[in-house]
Amino acid sequence: MIIKSKEASLLLRFIESQESVTKEHLPEAEILQYAGIVEYDENLKLRTTPAGERLAHLLKRLVDTGVIKHPDQWEKDYRWIGSEIIAMLDAANKGGRAGEISEAILKERGFLDPETRKLNGAGTEMLKIYSGCAPMLEINHQLAAYIRTMPHGPASTSLIKMGQHFEDLLEAMRLIAYSVPDTRIFTFTALGQAIKNALEMGGFVNEGLVVSPTIMSDLAAIADGRTLDKEKTYWLQLLGYLSGDDRLTDAGSWILEAYRLYSGASREQIWSIRLSEEALQVLLLIDEGSKVTISQIEEKLNKLMREATKLGAIDTQATINELEAFEFINRTQKNEEAAFSPTRIGKLIAKEFRKKQRGISSVSVKSITMTRKVFSSPNIEWYETAKKEGLVGSKEPTYAGYLCAYAAENVKRRAYLRKNEAQLLKQLPKNGLTVKELLEGENEKQQQSITRALDWLEALHLIEILPDGNIIQTEAGTLMKKALDTVPQGFATPVTPPMCRVLESMASTGLEYEKEKKIRIPPGKMREAQRISGLSDEEFSDAYMACKQAGYVGLNMITESGITVLKALKKMNPAAPLSGFFEIFDYKKESIPSER
Repeated sequence: MIIKSKEASLLLRFIESQESVTKEHLPEAEILQYAGIVEYDENLKLRTTPAGERLAHLLKRLVDTGVIKHPDQWEKDYRWIGSEIIAMLDAANKGGRAGEISEAILKERGFLDPETRKLNGAGTEMLKIYSGCAPMLEINHQLAAYIRTMPHGPASTSLIKMGQHFEDLLEAMRLIAYSVPDTRIFTFTALGQAIKNALEMGGFVNEGLVVSPTIMSDLAAIADGRTLDKEKTYWLQLLGYLSGDDRLTDAGSWILEAYRLYSGASREQIWSIRLSEEALQVLLLIDEGSKVTISQIEEKLNKLMREATKLGAIDTQATINELEAFEFINRTQKNEEAAFSPTRIGKLIAKEFRKKQRGISSVSVKSITMTRKVFSSPNIEWYETAKKEGLVGSKEPTYAGYLCAYAAENVKRRAYLRKNEAQLLKQLPKNGLTVKELLEGENEKQQQSITRALDWLEALHLIEILPDGNIIQTEAGTLMKKALDTVPQGFATPVTPPMCRVLESMASTGLEYEKEKKIRIPPGKMREAQRISGLSDEEFSDAYMACKQAGYVGLNMITESGITVLKALKKMNPAAPLSGFFEIFDYKKESIPSER
């Protein structure tokens, strides 16, 4: 949705004077039509849609009460509503109040209570209107040609060379989104990515529509085995979405993905990963051998430290936990000692980052994965971090960026919380706190420590940092925070991947008693639990004792607190396989072995 001065003035005409739209109003009327705010009636006259009617009255109320100026007095390119404003409204709604970087912007537009920084009635209404709008998706041959020239993003808006009207049409259809707080960075949204990928392989005609709901539904019908009339089939073949024998082409597959997203399947949650430089060093060492033991890792690290003076001391067990937290390594046994090998994704990460060794921050990865949402684009700070870490290039994610995004959507997370991270999670409210407020009054060293902890918590999907700086707890974070209540103060590592393995394996062999809020392990089943966990006898015993000290287990049972940890672990991962960056990898023809 995009509302600038001309669109806003035209919108007011519909309720102020009921004048018909003249030819001079057609460009802005087209923007409103594509945004789902106006439509043509049976007499081919424009009228507001139900959502448009609400928007027009909201705008009129703000103007009449003097909260904002009349659109005729706005600057020419003033964006009253745009994807970045919707992102700020969404963040303020989730965070309980606006962050510092969006406060003045939302207040200026009439959406914020100046005293509390909370969304006022107008702000809440605007979000509801946006959700209730059904954008029109129609792309003709001319607009398709422009789309092909654009970078995927995230990228600088200076790289868009298509003209403002076409740019506004893409935003109205929710195919592109802009960064918070300004619009210096843009990216194609999930829907936009699917359509752009399709148009880079098909849709090469000199006239007519190349993407529309009808075209998408016709293609879906053929994919379902139904037969269409020859004229429709011929057009789909001409567009390159169907082969001569009526099979879907690669372009056609992307059109079906666009249809799925257009029908309401866009992402609501953001997934990320994190890999410290120290953990990367250990992953690279594990990748060099087969079933590498901890003693072998430490021997190799000692050799590296002697050869590279810049390499500091590395806590081997901590880095192993980091790698297990994101399923970069597999655990097995070798001569009764724990041994490790890289997983499929771990091997790909090691291969890519061996060239230029650097850490991966959650912020950088989510700068890519967040584009799978409807109106999300990374803020400037995240974008710059992603560029610095080599995950984003000048026009789109790099191979490393796509790889990390793919990993974020496909790994199985297991919790690993050290003392400082657990304390921070317990300290954070459900919402109503920004990163800036959290860091205020802390010295530089402590600020860096808190920032790293926040990055780790977000990578584990326990918190989400919104584009305006607000910190909110996810469902997983709320559950994990509750589970930590039983952990004694001073406990060094309240949750580790081996502890998670113990809880998961015990749960798989136990019986849940809802009234007691416990999972009891039948006699003789603990040995089976140990086998399922993949831990050696000693490792299982150590992890079990840690779970007991933390209050997660008792004698042959999982406590209510332990059950809460298990619930958190479930929420830390997508409920179902995600459709997203796997397809982009396949489209890019990169070497990601298929498991599907």
